[in-house]
Amino acid sequence: MIQDPTYTLCANEGDMLPPLQSISPERVAVSVPLEPVLCVMSISVLAGHCRREISNYRRGETSDERYCVELLRRATVHCDPSAWEYVRSSSV
Repeated sequence: MIQDPTYTLCANEGDMLPPLQSISPERVAVSVPLEPVLCVMSISVLAGHCRREISNYRRGETSDERYCVELLRRATVHCDPSAWEYVRSSSV
């Protein structure tokens, strides 16, 4: 399979982003991301965030389902056995 050097795959296999080299410096605002990138988080870190967000939801607080969705995506789409273990466990 030949890769197109113009684009780089991101967490979602369908999402294509241009590589950093193709973005001109004049168009880039320098900022530090305030939230972690889900695609590089370990399964255990995702599971910890997922547990926290489920707990927030159960208490009626604001919650963010992105961590649990990413964990489920890895389990189903990527057939990751570690992700499946966390999804199946009662601790999540």
